[in-house]
Amino acid sequence: MLILMLKKLTRLTLIITLGMVAISSIVGFVVSAVFKLGSSSIVLGKGDSKIKEVKNVVTILRELIPSNPIKSNG
Repeated sequence: MLILMLKKLTRLTLIITLGMVAISSIVGFVVSAVFKLGSSSIVLGKGDSKIKEVKNVVTILRELIPSNPIKSNG
């Protein structure tokens, strides 16, 4: 009995969640079409694009810790 109630609750929760997602996506598309969002965006054409070097998280965390903690306090 409890299993059937849980199945029904799960199914109802999924249906409601997917319904809300569908409604919100439709509202988003309608709002973007009405207000013409993104129509004034400038798309960059051909040109030289440079890739910036990105540090990984471990390197950033290591750089936050001072190499000489005693000297950094004074």
